[in-house]
Amino acid sequence: MARPRHWTRRQALALAGTSVLGAPLVRPARAASAADRRFLFVHCIGGWDPFMVFAPLFGDSRIELEAGAAPAAVGDLAFVDHPDRPAVADFFATWADQTALIHGIESPSINHATCTRLMFTGDGAGGTDDWGTLLAHAASDAPLLPMVVLSGTWYARTLGDVVVPVGVRGQLSALIDGTATSEADHPVAGPAPGVRDLLDAATTARLDARLTAATDDQVRAVLSAAAGARRRQDTLLSDIEGISFGRTGELQSDLSSAADLLEAGLSRCVRLGYSGFDGTGFDTHSLNFRQSPSFEELFAALDGLLSDLGLRAGPAGGSLLDETVVVVTSEMGRHPQINAREGREHWTWTSALVAGGGIRGGQTLGGWTSDVTGQPVDPTTGLAWEGGETLSAQHLGATLLALGDVDPAGVGLSVGPLGALLG
Repeated sequence: MARPRHWTRRQALALAGTSVLGAPLVRPARAASAADRRFLFVHCIGGWDPFMVFAPLFGDSRIELEAGAAPAAVGDLAFVDHPDRPAVADFFATWADQTALIHGIESPSINHATCTRLMFTGDGAGGTDDWGTLLAHAASDAPLLPMVVLSGTWYARTLGDVVVPVGVRGQLSALIDGTATSEADHPVAGPAPGVRDLLDAATTARLDARLTAATDDQVRAVLSAAAGARRRQDTLLSDIEGISFGRTGELQSDLSSAADLLEAGLSRCVRLGYSGFDGTGFDTHSLNFRQSPSFEELFAALDGLLSDLGLRAGPAGGSLLDETVVVVTSEMGRHPQINAREGREHWTWTSALVAGGGIRGGQTLGGWTSDVTGQPVDPTTGLAWEGGETLSAQHLGATLLALGDVDPAGVGLSVGPLGALLG
């Protein structure tokens, strides 16, 4: 059995900003209202291996863990420490007080498409919109680009008008700068109109139609409203033109683009899919050790992201970190045993990481049974309880919706949020 990692005094004081007395030091933050909160979704495509980071289940012969792995903890957040993944320990050392882990989430399928839909919507049959789409639709400030999909999958069954996909070839950028018109099947002759030209034309046409039917008092009201709309339009377009929508494939760069969108108030939600350090994803039926550099890159990027969000001003007046919930998931887990190809097969139980504003960090919700399935949980406390509920993606979704001022029951969810996670 691996021994728990023992920190030096200097390391211990650095971990999660802990004090000499061992109590976590909470960073001062401006509490954003639920209506102000923004969301950044990072989905690790393919089914990650919880035993590499999230499930330090040492001492059980039914669970094969890596050589060199050791249990570690920062406060109530226990994780797997490994010399090949120093960014994992660094992340928890810095951000434990603003991070929560949710264990034992059941995704009752071994099909990637079904499990992804379940994780995003709580419904494997495809009858609902995903969490980001629902939150974007409910945005109180009506952002210009309610939910931007930088990469990966999304599900918008009834609310597709709030979703703005960048496109696999970066088509959104081409629409903004006007080059899309020259790349169309029937190119537009002459200079390509950019987004400012197109919006100017639409605004002028709408204004002319209103003025034609307006009285004198109404004319003044329409002109005043039009002037205000034009000012807002110019501000938003300036913000858009300063953001790169191209998919770089580099996780840290794409997260920075997501932060740009949230900081400018252009979006309430941003979603991206992460395909691992080499682009092959997390579906490691063979050579499972290939997930290790992906986790290293992921946690280094998350560390950089939270630092970046903490330095930016949020639209509601606090730091962007105070106002943003970062949600990191994968559609399924991996089997406790290594197969003959040094890989792990699919497993229907997994973990999720939530960090940022509005949550009660420094805690672990849920847990694992001796069979490496999810323990029943009391949703109010997040603690294991025989009479509790088996956690599903619906519990995660209900919690995110509650964090964003959306009633889970109002969108058809049959479970409530994890009250222990709500700040």
